Amino acid sequence: VPLRICRVSAALLEIGFQLAIVGTGNYAWINFIGALPCVAMLDDGVLSWIYPRKVPQEVAEVTIRASLCGLGGNQRLGHRFVAWLHRSAIRFYRGLRFVLALSLVMFMVYKSKDPIKELFGPAPWINNYDPWFFMNSQGVFGFINQHRVQLVLKYTHDARPESPHAVWKPLDFKCIPGNPARRPCLMSPYHYRLDWETWIRVTASMEQLWVQRAPPDAYHGRLPEFLQALMVRLLSGDDDAAGLMGTPYHELYLGGEPPSAISVDFASYTFTKKAERPEDSGLWWNVEPVAAHSLRAYPRKGHTLPPDQVRKSPRERHWVLGLSALGVAAA
Repeated sequence: VPLRICRVSAALLEIGFQLAIVGTGNYAWINFIGALPCVAMLDDGVLSWIYPRKVPQEVAEVTIRASLCGLGGNQRLGHRFVAWLHRSAIRFYRGLRFVLALSLVMFMVYKSKDPIKELFGPAPWINNYDPWFFMNSQGVFGFINQHRVQLVLKYTHDARPESPHAVWKPLDFKCIPGNPARRPCLMSPYHYRLDWETWIRVTASMEQLWVQRAPPDAYHGRLPEFLQALMVRLLSGDDDAAGLMGTPYHELYLGGEPPSAISVDFASYTFTKKAERPEDSGLWWNVEPVAAHSLRAYPRKGHTLPPDQVRKSPRERHWVLGLSALGVAAA
């Protein structure tokens, strides 16, 4: 950006905006990555505020000495033509840079018409408008859900999961709501990838189905493929898949055996109010299924992987990897 005041102001405003989002929400690394390129827009005059006071002074003294040496050399040589050529080259470079910067700004303004339409649309979302990705719409959080539609998973080890006497237990994620008696968690700035992707593909994407009172088949028909693969791996006894869940390993794989069935349902979650939640109930959420008999059960039979595709990992491997990373960082 040719104008320094515009460049520095834009950088400081964007960095401040991203840090404000970091302070009020949890979107993992996306805001830090968004603020990082803006540092390149800050020149030495701004960055010198974060250096020790003597550093800018030393740099200024070295710059002055270098300029005086260069001036003295020009006077001794008397090459006025060289000096004129040097000044002309600088003017040409500055003019060319201004023209290129102005052309780039005009091009960006022209390509921004579609993202601006997306921004002011009813449901802004991530989109691109040409194969070169010159401009895209970063509307991933362009709206706030008014209804929290959650995926509800349960599991059982009963030999006959279809029996009305089968005992089903909540199969919780690491953080997103599941068991209505579990307190909401606090997690920042790190994200659990499975929870994040489930939130994006279910909670942030299925609100319209709830508003329209769509039938249960509409929800189950949009169950993401990665969640279907997750259930197959859990029914197969995959250790890595179990490590992604919030339910303890020894409960999910009781006696080393995977569940006999996993059920899938969708429900609207709302916080309980103090008047609605007696002190002894311990419930944090009111859960309203999307419809009566909306649950779908997946038995182990017919939903397992071949043994050579099931991952069996030592439970201590996470600690080993973590300590190894710390050792590399310390070294």
